[in-house]
Amino acid sequence: MRHTAWWLALLAGLVWMGGAAEATPWWVAWEGETWPEESGWERITYGGGAERSLHDGMMTLDGRASIKIADSYWLQRPIVLEPGLTYVMEWRLRVSELIGYADPGVGALSAGNGAVFLWYSECSIYSLFEGVWIPFTPGVFHDYRLTSTDLRTYTLSIDLEPVFVGQFVPSGGPSEVDWGDETQGASSLSVWDYFRFGVVPEPSAGLLLGFVWLAGTVFRTPRTRSKTNGIA
Repeated sequence: MRHTAWWLALLAGLVWMGGAAEATPWWVAWEGETWPEESGWERITYGGGAERSLHDGMMTLDGRASIKIADSYWLQRPIVLEPGLTYVMEWRLRVSELIGYADPGVGALSAGNGAVFLWYSECSIYSLFEGVWIPFTPGVFHDYRLTSTDLRTYTLSIDLEPVFVGQFVPSGGPSEVDWGDETQGASSLSVWDYFRFGVVPEPSAGLLLGFVWLAGTVFRTPRTRSKTNGIA
């Protein structure tokens, strides 16, 4: 089984690289093995920041001590979509407890196009600029993915199932991404497994993500692989 998975991962990677030769893809991934700031993210805190811990490849953010606490991770990266490219942002998260309106959150801003900000309650996501609530099953981990081929509209999927089609709302500022304990005025306990984003060839976007998952499954230690399978 391990040998078969390795060959599938290699095949997916080769197909993706063949498509990438005609485009300019890039990929940024934080996998929960180190603090985000050790992987190039800038940590931004208020009220002293959340209590943090790393365990089994996941980061826990506990900001319940005060509604004035925020602890988020920011990375500025130009986003240019040439024809045939797709913008992808994906993360795995469990919201264990919330005090207040909405927290934690994820945001993406593309200079010249617009922005989308998704804030969490314990059972739904609030699209800040669109005023829409998107439900999910509470108390468990979910894999979230946002994709866009034009940086004007996007599709949000939960556990590989498309659940919402929304719009980037016009907003100024540079192209950037941020995530974490975002909201001052609310507090939360959240657990983050990974956060990834990038630009990939449109026909091969699924192959790239599958390659990342397969490679991670093959080469992770048994302790970390159990986490990927939802055993935490």
